[in-house]
Amino acid sequence: MTTPRWARALIRRIAPPHQVEGMIGDLEEVHRHRIKKRGRAIAIMLTAIEALTISFSLLVNRTREILSGGFVTGSEARLALRLIIRNPIMSFASVVALGVGIGLATTGFTLILAILNPKLPFEGGDRFVDIRILDEETGQPRFLEAGLYRLWTDAASTVEHLGAARTRVLNVLHDNGEIEPTRTMEITPATFRFLPFVPLVGRTLQPVDGERGMEPVALIRENLWERRFGRNAGVVGTRANIGGVDRTIVGVLPAEAVYPAFADVWIPMSLSALDQPAPGTDFSLFGVLPEGGEPTTVQAQLTSLGIDWAVDRPGTRPVLLHVRTVGDTDGTERPGIIVVVVLIGVLVVVAGNVANLIVARTAARRSELAVRTALGASRARLVAQLSLEVLFMGAIAGGLGLLASQSLLSAVVQSEAEDIPPWLDLSLDVRTAAFVILITLGATVVAGVLPAMRATKADIGQQLRGGRGTAGPMFKWFDHSMIVAQIALSIGILGTALMIHHGWMGGYAARDLDIPSEEILSVSLTLSADLPADVAADSIKTMLRAVESAVERIPGIISSSATRHVPGSDAPMVPLIVEGEMDVAIPPIQHLPTARVGSGFFELLDAHPIAGRLFRVDDYDRAAPKVALVNEPLVQRYFKGVNPIGRRLRVARANDDGPAVWHEVVGVVPELGLSSTDIERAAGVYLPFEGDKSFTLLVRANGPPGSLIPLVRNAVFVTNPEVAVNHVGVLSEGIKARRKVYFIIGSAFTALGAVVLVMSLISMYAILSFEVTRRTREIGVRIALGATSVRILQPVLNRVGAYVAVGGAIGTGLGLLLLSLARATLVMRFPSTGSGTFILLVMGALFAALLAAWVPTRKVLAIRPVEALQAE
Repeated sequence: MTTPRWARALIRRIAPPHQVEGMIGDLEEVHRHRIKKRGRAIAIMLTAIEALTISFSLLVNRTREILSGGFVTGSEARLALRLIIRNPIMSFASVVALGVGIGLATTGFTLILAILNPKLPFEGGDRFVDIRILDEETGQPRFLEAGLYRLWTDAASTVEHLGAARTRVLNVLHDNGEIEPTRTMEITPATFRFLPFVPLVGRTLQPVDGERGMEPVALIRENLWERRFGRNAGVVGTRANIGGVDRTIVGVLPAEAVYPAFADVWIPMSLSALDQPAPGTDFSLFGVLPEGGEPTTVQAQLTSLGIDWAVDRPGTRPVLLHVRTVGDTDGTERPGIIVVVVLIGVLVVVAGNVANLIVARTAARRSELAVRTALGASRARLVAQLSLEVLFMGAIAGGLGLLASQSLLSAVVQSEAEDIPPWLDLSLDVRTAAFVILITLGATVVAGVLPAMRATKADIGQQLRGGRGTAGPMFKWFDHSMIVAQIALSIGILGTALMIHHGWMGGYAARDLDIPSEEILSVSLTLSADLPADVAADSIKTMLRAVESAVERIPGIISSSATRHVPGSDAPMVPLIVEGEMDVAIPPIQHLPTARVGSGFFELLDAHPIAGRLFRVDDYDRAAPKVALVNEPLVQRYFKGVNPIGRRLRVARANDDGPAVWHEVVGVVPELGLSSTDIERAAGVYLPFEGDKSFTLLVRANGPPGSLIPLVRNAVFVTNPEVAVNHVGVLSEGIKARRKVYFIIGSAFTALGAVVLVMSLISMYAILSFEVTRRTREIGVRIALGATSVRILQPVLNRVGAYVAVGGAIGTGLGLLLLSLARATLVMRFPSTGSGTFILLVMGALFAALLAAWVPTRKVLAIRPVEALQAE
């Protein structure tokens, strides 16, 4: 597979003749290697970037040669700066527009570059591979099973080290009695032989720390050391209660210790936990390759060993291993690449807006340009001087866009440090800087060079006489297409943003749930202990009852109830099979929001059954018949008036060969917030809570509960130190916070669309004003000959109508496509809406465009014919 034809043609046109073949040959070789490693789509993108970078460097060298020869003088540069200062409004609008476009494109490019080139931030990081266990039949993830880890570590020769880790939230009890839920990394101690993290004080973990019977130890990270211990080196050797276990702190890791994941406390993982893992324990497995090792060889050997392991255990399905370099995306970056292309498209249209403004202003200097041409100035010199102004504005905009992009990415890194993978490097590097320079020069070409070439192509004699001159058909097509593209893009973006924003804030998300959310605390809990499968459910229920009793003894608290779903958030979508027929248009398997709730959940929310009954205490017994509740939106949407009481449903599984567990619908309840935004996703089901290591405890207080948060934390810890309180907050505040996120995102997209639309109208006004002004003499003659204002206005208004009609049609189609993509991909859903918003936007754009055409034409029509005939 060869490189793209346009890339070869670009290098042949720009590179010196004696270097062309060598450059193309090198590019071909690198391109073929990329195809083998990353696939055709990614290889084409990377090769295109490299071809553009090579061309850019060649252009820079040629520009340096031209400038060094005095092609543009200092006086011309000063003239360009004076013109920018003399037109502050247009210059400011142009710089802001270009800055926004460059900032968006740079942000997207930095993200995609980080995703396409993952690299652990330490020497030897390229030897680490991620190992995932999948089911051979379904391809779904599987948990590590007994005997597998020992088999792989003893028999695998293609991997130098096989490690495991998992992150948990454990309670740390400080000397002052304060309880701090802390993210904790449990890791195989032998892994530290391959990690470059040098402890600031003390030592790291050693292989013996994971053996049975050894003294419990822990490492702390620099952040926790500074925050809680004041960087006191005497912390080494002290003991701390971590997750209910007294551990000796043996060392302090630097802040750069972020792999395999971010954590403030590191503890050794026992080998027994890997040999006999507790059911449902999700380990992250990783390996360290020997020098020259390949992930494919590791995958082949571990998969083969896994097949042999399954053969020796009848009834066990074989496992499938997926081994890849840490951070490799396996093609999941393609949607992000599309986003970057769209952002660059926005930049091109913004540059087109600026170009149209420059065209209008450059036209006012046509007589000056004609005089300079008559005095011997070459066209190339005039183009260079006219482009300098846009180049200066582009340089300012590029700097501002780069600064804004890096500020945004830095803020994201600081606020989401715990959730950003350690191999994702979002810092500024040479490639990002080159990209900014490249797109800035590209925007300069579109906004400056092309208008300058158009202005300098006119006939000198006609310009000296004040005539219209001529413009090549390419530039007329450019003007028209840019205006249409601007209108289409602005209507598409703005319409999509308004509809999403309306769906989030103007519809379902804005309504208040009929629950006392101001009186309820939402307490997120996690049980850190590993429990055997045969006692896990009963132990969790016992622990839950003890925690509920302790919390309810706090003065001011009325009741509590466990749930896997917080009202006002999005419940997980579960595939359910409903017995019998509902609506014939509905498929037999429904993906419905499903919440598992504990005893007293509905009573705590003051919810009463619409039909049937609520859950009773005996419904939570393991031997009791399985029951379910459905909410009112589900009845209205699916059952179409049929009584759901007595109907049965069950969870649909990938391998549905076991006994079918049916749940009988015993009641209908109101809608209590199974979705945060979308009423369509709120049609769902409630099932009894069966016990889980991670859940939320809803606590109802007799009044505002904010002051009770410390008492709740302390009650949970005293009852069971192994239960970590991840988060405590008032339920109403959590709902408002989610709505605020939707509001900010929707407002950002709306603002972007509005900016593009306003720039489009300004650009249209500038172009139409220029065309009407240079036709002043013609209009004066027509008025003198008796032409009416309507006859004079009609051609201009027809052109404007055509612009808006074509652009509006394309923009509406683009917007509807974006809406369908958004509904299919956004995690935060929004309800379906019609196309009325786009119709209103097209009508508004038409009104504004007609106004932009009428204002300059009206000024010309107000001039007397004699004055018009005297105009240049």
